[in-house]
Amino acid sequence: MPNISVQLRRGTDTEHSSFAGAEGEVTVDTTNDTLRVHDGTTAGGIRLAKLSEAGGSGTVTSVDSGTGLTGGPITTSGTLSVADNGVTFAKMQDINTAKVIGRTTAGSGDPEEVSILDEDAMTSNSATALATQQSIKAYVDSQVAGVQAKCSFESNGTLNSGGNVNVSTVVRNSAGQYTVTFTSSVTNPIVQATIADDSDIHSSGSTRESTLVVSNLSTTGCVIKTGRGSYTNEDCPVHLLVF
Repeated sequence: MPNISVQLRRGTDTEHSSFAGAEGEVTVDTTNDTLRVHDGTTAGGIRLAKLSEAGGSGTVTSVDSGTGLTGGPITTSGTLSVADNGVTFAKMQDINTAKVIGRTTAGSGDPEEVSILDEDAMTSNSATALATQQSIKAYVDSQVAGVQAKCSFESNGTLNSGGNVNVSTVVRNSAGQYTVTFTSSVTNPIVQATIADDSDIHSSGSTRESTLVVSNLSTTGCVIKTGRGSYTNEDCPVHLLVF
């Protein structure tokens, strides 16, 4: 190498602390083995970092909270928290169509995708899925239609047509007493019966309160007794509803 050397003004860290070099001047910091660049006014100039100092390590002196967080800026120690309404739908994990966020696994744990099923017949019979409003209505309507029998019969026992009739026969046993037989067996049946014409006037010319009793109720039928006032066994037309 050519026998040429360049020496810059130098001094310790302490000496630099009160020294303001000329603008553009570079001096050597003999304490920290680095250079200082001067601007003509700043005491000590601008100390340049060594390679070992500019590596991947260091100390963070301030953390700001930013959008969606609270608690910052933190300059020493502290806690950042998610702000109210700080998490938007767009920032959440994507989920599939017809899913909601929930948890069906027993015990506490991470949220899961819960299915929303649109099945009018509830064929999946799932214990972990939700159902749509439309499918619930369709299922209930179909079940009610399947077990509900709407019909009426005349005072002589003649069964009228119309409605969803699950009644095969009505037999007049005696005055005001009728045996009703279901077309299909009904588990735990409920029978609602009303006098079809409550304003009927007896031959005496007076209007009397109707009486009606349902007895012998079984999965296959029942017995209905009708009357008005003191005529507890009097033929009457009847409206019938079976659940």
